[in-house]
Amino acid sequence: MTNNEVDEEFECPECGASVNEGDKICHKCKYELTWEYEEVEVEKDIEFENILEKMRRFFVIWHHSRIIIKVKTYERFMTMGKDWTDAYMMYCHYFYTARRQKTNKPWANRAYCVKGLGWGPKRVDKAKKILIDNGLIEIDEKRDSRGYRVKSYIKMKYLPRAEIFKDFAQKLESRKREST
Repeated sequence: MTNNEVDEEFECPECGASVNEGDKICHKCKYELTWEYEEVEVEKDIEFENILEKMRRFFVIWHHSRIIIKVKTYERFMTMGKDWTDAYMMYCHYFYTARRQKTNKPWANRAYCVKGLGWGPKRVDKAKKILIDNGLIEIDEKRDSRGYRVKSYIKMKYLPRAEIFKDFAQKLESRKREST
């Protein structure tokens, strides 16, 4: 055994004392230890394909059922002054709405946000202004032929994409092909 290797410790089934793998008897109760190893044969290609497909499905489902922000984005929120928690809640609400509408430009007007967050219009407008000023969202207004505003969309920046996980699965698959 080299200096870098460390014996894994196990418990004696009789007294519970710690024993090292390969010991023939327990040093405390003198119980005779047996070490049995089970060999498992795996069809590597089929197993790999199953694991890859399960991972892909898991990541897509997991991605669409979570509100995820990067650590740096969260740190940006904490530097926004005393109302950073309102801005964070508003961002999460927009994120949730974007996921439900399956887009990065959700339609979420003031009335929707007031009802969804249980806030007053002034508080919603203040949180929205903080998000715009800090570059986390943009307003994308749709206008008719006369120039009147028809609908306003919230353009979400920094949304993690589901394609990231698809790309990950494709990279794993290409590495498998290269290794064979």
